[in-house]
Amino acid sequence: MEENRRNNEDNVFEEELRNSLENNEHQGADPSDAKSLEVDAENMDEVMKAIEEQNRDTAETEPCGKNAPEEYSFRDEQNFFVNPGKNQMKSSYPEQEPAAELIYNAEKGTGAYTCDYAAQPPKKRAGALRVWALIIAAAFTLSFMAFTGFMIAEKLGAFDSDDGIPEEVFHMDIPSQSENTDDEVEEVVSVAGDKKALTLNQIAEKCTPSAVGIMVEATVPSYFGMTYTTKGVGSGFILSEDGYIATNNHVIDGATSITVVLNDGTEHEAKLIGADAITDIAVVKIEATGLPVMERGNSDDLRVGDLAVAIGTPAQIKLAGTFTDGIISAVNRKIDITDGYGRVVKTMNLIQTNATINPGNSGGPLINRYGQVIGINTLKLTAEYEGIGFAIPINGAIKIMNQLITDGKVSDRSDGLVTGKASIGIQGSDITEDEAKYYGIPRGVLVIQINKNGAAAGAGLRRGDIIVKFNGKKVQTMDELNSQKTKFNPGDEVTITVYRDGEGELDITFKLDMQTE
Repeated sequence: MEENRRNNEDNVFEEELRNSLENNEHQGADPSDAKSLEVDAENMDEVMKAIEEQNRDTAETEPCGKNAPEEYSFRDEQNFFVNPGKNQMKSSYPEQEPAAELIYNAEKGTGAYTCDYAAQPPKKRAGALRVWALIIAAAFTLSFMAFTGFMIAEKLGAFDSDDGIPEEVFHMDIPSQSENTDDEVEEVVSVAGDKKALTLNQIAEKCTPSAVGIMVEATVPSYFGMTYTTKGVGSGFILSEDGYIATNNHVIDGATSITVVLNDGTEHEAKLIGADAITDIAVVKIEATGLPVMERGNSDDLRVGDLAVAIGTPAQIKLAGTFTDGIISAVNRKIDITDGYGRVVKTMNLIQTNATINPGNSGGPLINRYGQVIGINTLKLTAEYEGIGFAIPINGAIKIMNQLITDGKVSDRSDGLVTGKASIGIQGSDITEDEAKYYGIPRGVLVIQINKNGAAAGAGLRRGDIIVKFNGKKVQTMDELNSQKTKFNPGDEVTITVYRDGEGELDITFKLDMQTE
């Protein structure tokens, strides 16, 4: 009988854990660039210590399975959280008389556990302490999920640069468009303006010295607090004689070190000037002078069937400078980018080519018949598909790179490279009716994490704020918040009303960001 009871308790515990993780996985929040979001749980121990000291004198405990009061039975619908370092999981029962917490004591690596029932008087506690306890609980669950996703991701994580912007700012102009019109296409096109079409040998001789390989390293967290170092390669090309280099955001995303390998084999440590996850463009810089600059063309001049050449670093740095050719297969190709659940989060306007683009070619140049870069190679269709690669048009890329070089971020998205869904830039959790009553706070969406580089954070939104209105409309859940948000586009100005402990309700006005992934 005792064995059956323990087996039942084991099954209920595992079911509650599984249901809770699934609920958190799908409830989550505004699915924005989680790569740049931060979780700070350093005060977890302080919060738990304060709660434990408050309950120490009145707590009465009974071991799991021994005289456990009937009213403190397991409940699947209760939320619980993990207390790192103590291997405990707690489930609160505020509606019980007296209120109680069910504490699971897990033995690391064994799957075994015991549990205590800690009775507590239903006394009020400081609002700030309650809100932070909720934040920490939700943040740890989200962190665990983010870590799991990170371990299986093919790309590296988010990376921000603390380096400043040089005083003398480098700026690029888009070359003027060819004077030829659709009705004036010559039978054999040999020139565009004063440019002569080059042979493949001439293109290789002209452009290869301006193409670079990029090596990155990143420190990745492992289980039990351990870390390991992962390495990767990518490509890029030289923008200026003094060392500005273009590449993809996903090449350097999460890197703890970036090394640029020039065509002559010399290696230079690089610093990140700016990166934009939405367009997948980044600019890094090395300390060098007299570098051979890749000549820029005009991507608006492209026609289907034009020669296209890709230079990059497939697979390993020893293959840097690999030269492949093909044609322009399509222009202005709309490509949907999806998240891990298959949902479209943005649409990119790209150049399609059959020039071979392998892993490692990302960030390298796509070149026209005049030896001019007209695109930044960024992705390809895989699996059973061959010869379908895509590049970011250089005209739009120049507008993005100029902003990254000047400001370190992108604020003007009139380039037309990407269209997507609006984003507040948060992850949040619903405040339930029971939680609102128990903690003395309003129902709404508790901000658990926030994109520190987003417009909402810049306007003053903080972790711990509870969003209660979106543009004057009452919201109590993430679903309601997202429903209101979908009525707007990136760049639209909105006002959210938040409840902040000690200050009451505040209005925060900002422009919606674009969802990054």
